[in-house]
Amino acid sequence: MSSKYHIQINRRLKSFLLVCCVLIAGQLLSTEELVLGSWNIQGNGGPFKEQALIQFGSYFVRDKNIDILALQEVKVPLQKLSHTKLYKKRIGNDFLDHFAQELSKQTGSVWKYVSSCDYAIRENIDEYAYCNAGLDNAVLYRADKVDVKEIHAGYPFYFDDFHKSPYKMNMNNTNVLKISDRFSDKSFYLINKHLPYTSKGKGWQPWYRDIAVLQQLYNILENAEPKILCGDFNAAHHSFYLKDGSLVFTDCFIGCRKPTTVNRDFRYSHEFDHFILNAAATKLVIQEPDRYTSDADSSGFIRYGNKSMTLEYFVKELSDHVPIFMSFDF
Repeated sequence: MSSKYHIQINRRLKSFLLVCCVLIAGQLLSTEELVLGSWNIQGNGGPFKEQALIQFGSYFVRDKNIDILALQEVKVPLQKLSHTKLYKKRIGNDFLDHFAQELSKQTGSVWKYVSSCDYAIRENIDEYAYCNAGLDNAVLYRADKVDVKEIHAGYPFYFDDFHKSPYKMNMNNTNVLKISDRFSDKSFYLINKHLPYTSKGKGWQPWYRDIAVLQQLYNILENAEPKILCGDFNAAHHSFYLKDGSLVFTDCFIGCRKPTTVNRDFRYSHEFDHFILNAAATKLVIQEPDRYTSDADSSGFIRYGNKSMTLEYFVKELSDHVPIFMSFDF
């Protein structure tokens, strides 16, 4: 074989190897860790508590490199609407704005948020309880990393038209989001939920009703897509069943099963906060869901920055829930 053909073969081989390297590099670059957090802040009344929540929340975000933070029991000022008592409207320049601004300042990223404020119901309707100013849900996210599309309005959920919605639940404050990578075609669904707690008058009936509706809502979303539910479910993982005894989310992985502390006298020691992942999402998990505090056999102190506090102080001054977090390939 002549040297001319050798040169041609070598050139083709080098070109082939170069293309392979580019493709492999592209695949590696397109794989990125996305970190999710979830936290029931138990309302944020008063300037002192707002500042303390933002301070702790910002440290949590920086410490765990959180990209998306789902919140429950967010309290913001609301404005009455002249044409209806069913809904209200955010006034603005409130806790969510201040939190997003502080996160942007501390992380150098662009933080935005979505909330249930404009479609949560504000009066009791039959057996459905209204959502007061301290029970809205919100999701803060890095807008320089992901795009977020709310799916609350119109078909199929109609959260903005409670009487028309086939997915009626207490407070109507569920966030259903489709989250996409800004630099690729990857996406997943995130459902941020706060289920009702038992009451003296109705017992567990509202919870059984809403967990069944949440299962239906989860089922209607594309199964092939990663689906993640997060929030305060007001029940431990072993209580995820319907009134007739049948289990829900049987095809899912339910994370954060261990309690925060061994002290069961405090409500914050419960296992009520969870991530629930379908099979497609479970395959992508890097950091398994966990609680942002000591394990059951540890000291029980929460440390952030140069501060340290007991769980007793945490629940008194901040929230009766500690944040949870996880990460996955995105």
